[in-house]
Amino acid sequence: MDSKGNPILDELSTEDTLVEDEQKTEEEIQQLSKRLESQEKRQALQNEGEEEKSHGSVRKILTSPLAAIILSLAALGLTILNMAGVGPLAPVAPPPSEAEIQKNLEMSLRFAREEIEIFSREHGRLPQSLSETALSEDQGFTYRKTSDGGFELTVTLDGRSKSMSETLDLKEPENPTGKEEKI
Repeated sequence: MDSKGNPILDELSTEDTLVEDEQKTEEEIQQLSKRLESQEKRQALQNEGEEEKSHGSVRKILTSPLAAIILSLAALGLTILNMAGVGPLAPVAPPPSEAEIQKNLEMSLRFAREEIEIFSREHGRLPQSLSETALSEDQGFTYRKTSDGGFELTVTLDGRSKSMSETLDLKEPENPTGKEEKI
């Protein structure tokens, strides 16, 4: 019997061919999968090698004598700055207490009053403004002459102010010409 032309045999032959093709396809897929795995392994090993090289060069740099000297000098510099109170770890001074602020206000007022008294003794009059004395408004002082021959003085520090009023008994200047008198 001739197998050509027999539909059953033709169908069996086609099925055999399909099974063979399917097996070949599975084998090819397995081979491709193995190749991919081996490529991934090679890539991973290559990446590890590069990583190892970069870590190795970092280790070499950090263990070199020059790096040790530089790191030592940096540590010494930071220590000196911190001891001087200007480094990154320097202690921050606490804000002044209310009592300290009041004490500073009173001391500043006394100092300003003395400056005005010195001017008055030397010139026989009160200053027209603070610019005639060693004081200035930039230092936190305000000054105003009063109608009774006195003055009002205010000092402001750290956002707090303190004022005083005083009348001076003005006398002739001690040395109005600024020249020494001969006896």
